[in-house]
Amino acid sequence: MTGGNEALAGGWLPLREIRPVDALTLCLFADTWWPAAWGRVRELVIAPTVELTVHFRKGLREPPPGPVLARFASRVSREGYWDEDGELWSGDRQLLAQSRQLRLLRPLAES
Repeated sequence: MTGGNEALAGGWLPLREIRPVDALTLCLFADTWWPAAWGRVRELVIAPTVELTVHFRKGLREPPPGPVLARFASRVSREGYWDEDGELWSGDRQLLAQSRQLRLLRPLAES
């Protein structure tokens, strides 16, 4: 919430237990990180998910071990809605999944 020029967020997402990263985990990770839009705003806003789509890009017959690197970016905000594109990468630099999310942005408290 720095009022920056980019709506960009991400980092490493580990699992509490040591196990391979499966499809369900990737869906969870696609909606786990804070909204990329928070990089542009100057105060806390609520940002519930309106729609989330996850596209798996690597077969998970042999799921990679965690953690997963997540990168989320937003480019468009219109009439209280913000889009967010996500990428989930394995530690060995393979794209595991991409996500597309539509979020609703509203002030924390209406004045």
